[in-house]
Amino acid sequence: MNERIKNLREQTLSIHPSISLERAKLVTDFYKTGKAERVSIPVARALAFKHILENKKLCINDGELIVGERGPAPHATPTYPEICTHTIKDFEILDKREKYRFQLMKKQKTHKLTILNLIGVDVH
Repeated sequence: MNERIKNLREQTLSIHPSISLERAKLVTDFYKTGKAERVSIPVARALAFKHILENKKLCINDGELIVGERGPAPHATPTYPEICTHTIKDFEILDKREKYRFQLMKKQKTHKLTILNLIGVDVH
């Protein structure tokens, strides 16, 4: 195994899976602009997706020949608020699972509370 592969393997094995709220923030930011109110629902969804693609952070790691991650960092899984709204309790469960945990940083927990409040979800 060459040095580049060893480094990539070590990077992959040393990172703890996490939840990324980047997509949730981008969707929330788009809907706060009011642009969705002036068009049909399918067009609003398409515009929201366009906003995500135009503003999403791209993750390209050193040494990679094939690049790309679902979230803004390795093992960062996005949340999809347009499909499923999670409560803080959901994130606590994901963080404490035995087999495959997804960590959520305190800063992200605060941001998630803000997003949930904006869309009228009871956070308790």
